[in-house]
Amino acid sequence: MAGDKKNDGDWAVFDTLAREIDEKTGDTKPRVHAAREGKNYKLSNDKPCWMPEADARVFLKDSAFLVLNENEEVVPALNAQALDRKLPEHLAANLVIADLNELTAEALVTRAAQKLGGQRFSLDTRRDALIRFLTDGNVEHARAVTPQRQIPQGTGDEDVEDMDEGDPSVAKMLEGA
Repeated sequence: MAGDKKNDGDWAVFDTLAREIDEKTGDTKPRVHAAREGKNYKLSNDKPCWMPEADARVFLKDSAFLVLNENEEVVPALNAQALDRKLPEHLAANLVIADLNELTAEALVTRAAQKLGGQRFSLDTRRDALIRFLTDGNVEHARAVTPQRQIPQGTGDEDVEDMDEGDPSVAKMLEGA
């Protein structure tokens, strides 16, 4: 079964709500969850499911999942306010209003992973591309500064021919395309 073996850089995910016992084996039955479209994992509460970091970050949206990084350290789940990006009426004592430029690369990548198409980003992605993606969701801006190996097919290449190649920002986006 995929996820039983740890590969370099893989993170582990547990479903803390998976509690149904398999009568035949006595083990906890895993529950299937989607990290992203077409990428499903069988998660249980007693055995780690190893997966690429980008997929594991998606599970940080719900505290019912326990996520461990490649060093097997717990990665805290995002709170509802971080996911909604809505300003609460009153900030709790442990919260502050921060500019995205003040967040760590780790925090930016985790927040990007929660959005459609955000799994393509990693700690290798430039900060400005992550911030642009988080603020306006423009995948094309992020393409120019994200390593090509992380960009899945069908993310806007068909629109490139309509762009003005004399524009310096377009030229920068087309580098390495």
